[in-house]
Amino acid sequence: MKIISNNKIEKKRAKTPHEIFTLNTAILHLFLPASMLKFGDPALTISLPIFLSIFIIIWTYFRTKKAHKNDSLLEKIHWQISLNRYKPLIGAYIFYFAVILVAKLVFADAAVDMNGENLMENVFLILAVVPLFMVVFLSVLLGSGSIFNAGRGEVPIKLLAKYNDT
Repeated sequence: MKIISNNKIEKKRAKTPHEIFTLNTAILHLFLPASMLKFGDPALTISLPIFLSIFIIIWTYFRTKKAHKNDSLLEKIHWQISLNRYKPLIGAYIFYFAVILVAKLVFADAAVDMNGENLMENVFLILAVVPLFMVVFLSVLLGSGSIFNAGRGEVPIKLLAKYNDT
């Protein structure tokens, strides 16, 4: 890590993408599903936060493009770091939906329990959620570390070499 700015305003702005990332992962993936569990369908409880998160990821993508044109080097690099942190999360989303799709296709006619729920679909739902939860948990940790680095005006040396075109 290398300190590239001591400007308080730049450091505060550089923390913004990581704060958005951390709030996205923490609130949408931990607190929202927990509060939605009482409404019924477990697949919907997980899928709705994912779709909301995808909108935030898309917004972050366009905001990062804008940062590359208009913002300081510190801010530009931290927007890029935040955008890159979404890659494992997107991979976990793809895995989640692939497992759910397989469960729906393969076990459509499987046994149901007393509540009318498909037992095998529920097993696969748990198998799909565990990796997603692990990625979300690690994302929250990485996001909070990045907030700290941005607050200090630090950037990774590799990214500094890549984006220091000014």
